[in-house]
Amino acid sequence: SGVPIFDVNSSGVSYFDGKVGIGTSNPDTPLHVFTNTSGYAITIEENSGTEAFQIGVDSVGSLDFFNSKSGTSQLSLIDDGSSTFAGNVRALGQSLFLSTSSTFNKIVLNGI
Repeated sequence: SGVPIFDVNSSGVSYFDGKVGIGTSNPDTPLHVFTNTSGYAITIEENSGTEAFQIGVDSVGSLDFFNSKSGTSQLSLIDDGSSTFAGNVRALGQSLFLSTSSTFNKIVLNGI
């Protein structure tokens, strides 16, 4: 073959041929990140290091996006097809729900 499956060079260009696993030795997709705890799996940080977002899957299987300033999930994609924004707005289908506590109440706009 003669073609490297992994190449890192001084120009900053790297090449991976196949699948890359982080935290797993058996990746299912081109990039497979596994963490054995609920929380952050990926951190995306800006240049100065003062702002970052984290992405992770929580203990019930929701995909969560965290802002480094708040420490709480800003967006959750939930297994039932709904989404929660900043912890107090949930969207499901064409309905919006607002919560000021642990209960979500449907928002009605123009009688819809």
